[in-house]
Amino acid sequence: MSLLSEKFLKELIPLENLDDESLGTALVFGANVLMNKDNSNKLSELIEIDPNDENELVRRMVNLLTFLAKFKLSEKEFRSIIDNTKFSESKKKIIFEVLQNNQDEMRKNLQKLAGDEIPSFRNLNWRFDVQISSKLFNEEVKPKVLYDFELKNSKNETENVVLQSDFATLKHLYEQLNSAIKLNNNTEYQKFSKTFK
Repeated sequence: MSLLSEKFLKELIPLENLDDESLGTALVFGANVLMNKDNSNKLSELIEIDPNDENELVRRMVNLLTFLAKFKLSEKEFRSIIDNTKFSESKKKIIFEVLQNNQDEMRKNLQKLAGDEIPSFRNLNWRFDVQISSKLFNEEVKPKVLYDFELKNSKNETENVVLQSDFATLKHLYEQLNSAIKLNNNTEYQKFSKTFK
């Protein structure tokens, strides 16, 4: 299963049609856009493209770099994602090189754009309860799980968020997480799956 949708793959066609040098120049230009660096020239002045198509090409370039920069990819993981495209081997190497050279700064800027207040997960405590009766039913057995998420924000302050769910919701959550994690068949997935099996 590919992480790249059919729509996303179609968006890459104009980038796949660029020659190696133009692709490298365009990638550096896109990386500079993501890193808020000054691009004194227009892309159409750096490579041979129609000035009317420039904004669309930059948008596609930034989308590709944004998608790849979200993950801290090893070369093997990068290959597993990018091998579904029609980029030549030399173009794949160029993309990986530009990504590796600029990934940390792009990730920092993407996090700033997402907002500084996005908390990070620190710890999870949970409790299993069974509701045995209610006002309407004297004999009712409903299993419930109570979660206490410990989150840390950008100011290094800890916050607790408490959630409650029933068994059906918990099972659905498990299935969704499991299918999403299977997309990345790597050591992190294997560690995670061993923990929850």
